[in-house]
Amino acid sequence: MARKNRIVVVVLCAAFLAAGYASYRGVLSREAEKIIIYLYAIEDAKTVEDFYKVEITNKDDVAKTIRYVTGIPSPGYKCGYQGKIAYYREDGGVLLDMQFNTDCNTVVFVYDDKLYNRRISGRGLRDLKALLENVPPEKRL
Repeated sequence: MARKNRIVVVVLCAAFLAAGYASYRGVLSREAEKIIIYLYAIEDAKTVEDFYKVEITNKDDVAKTIRYVTGIPSPGYKCGYQGKIAYYREDGGVLLDMQFNTDCNTVVFVYDDKLYNRRISGRGLRDLKALLENVPPEKRL
């Protein structure tokens, strides 16, 4: 009987975690019109406007970028962040900000008052690393 209870608890926990994952991905898929990836590569940056950034408005590329975040929890690494992925509505309002670090393969964000640590997909790691490598030399730390 105890084994059955443990299995039920594990299934319920997995369903709960998956619901949160599906929830924010659904919102982003429906409402994100634009993404800006901010790369923290400017040493004397004072505001977000000082960061090197890449803007994505093509709907297919927006959808691809949403898939960078997996449903797999990442360990609570103590890594600094290399950048931020910001998802915007059509009216310019921010839907969600995610801090990322490709070396630790993690994104961290708050959704619905819950903190999430998630792994980055293989495609996401490749794309984000390529962006970081292509920051112009005069903009690098």
